[in-house]
Amino acid sequence: MKPWFQLPLTALGLAFLGLLAPSALHATNLVSNGNFSGTASWSTTQTNGDDPWTWGLGYASAGCVGANCITGTVGQISDLNQDLTTNVGDSYTLSFEFYPNDGTPNELKVLFGSTVADDLVNTANTGSYVTYTVSGLIASSTSTELRFLGRQDPGFDRLTDVSVVDGGGPVGPAVPEPNGLYLLGTGLAALGGLARRKVLA
Repeated sequence: MKPWFQLPLTALGLAFLGLLAPSALHATNLVSNGNFSGTASWSTTQTNGDDPWTWGLGYASAGCVGANCITGTVGQISDLNQDLTTNVGDSYTLSFEFYPNDGTPNELKVLFGSTVADDLVNTANTGSYVTYTVSGLIASSTSTELRFLGRQDPGFDRLTDVSVVDGGGPVGPAVPEPNGLYLLGTGLAALGGLARRKVLA
C-alpha cells in the first residue's frame, strides 16, 4: 500500500468529501409520505364536524367549516398529524406547499410540537401552490408531533410537499465551518501537489 503522500489526488478528494458526509445526513426529510402519494403515515383525531382531512393522490385536503376547525374540542379540530423522530435541542426547518383553492374564510395553522410554526389566515387564492418555509424550530423531545389544522369554509384547500430537515444543534454532529473547509481544501490541494512531485521524482 502506498504511503499517504503518494495517494492520487482523486483519493484525497474522496477523503475530503467524506468529511462533509455528516452534513448530508441532516438533509434527509424526516416526514414520511410528505407528498401524500398514498394514505400512509398521516392521521387525524377529528371524529365529528364536516369534511375532515383526506389525503392521497399527491396532496391532502380539508374543507372543515367554522372556527371550531382550529380552536374546537379534540373531536372538532380538523387536524392532520404525524410524529417525527427528533433530537432534543436541534434546530429544524419546515417547508410545505399550500393552495387555499377557494375563497375566505380559510386558515392553516401549523404546529411543531407545542410551537406554532405558521398560521395562515384568509390566504388569497393565487391560482397555484405557494411554498412556505419556517426555520429555527427547536425540538424539545425525541418525538415531535407535526400538526396541520385546516379551515376552508367555501370549499377545499390543498397541502403537499411537506418537509422537515434537521439543521443540527447541540446533539447533532458538528459541521465544519466555512473557514475550516477552506483551510482543509487548500491543505489537501498542497498534499496533492506534493504527491505528484514524489511520483514524478
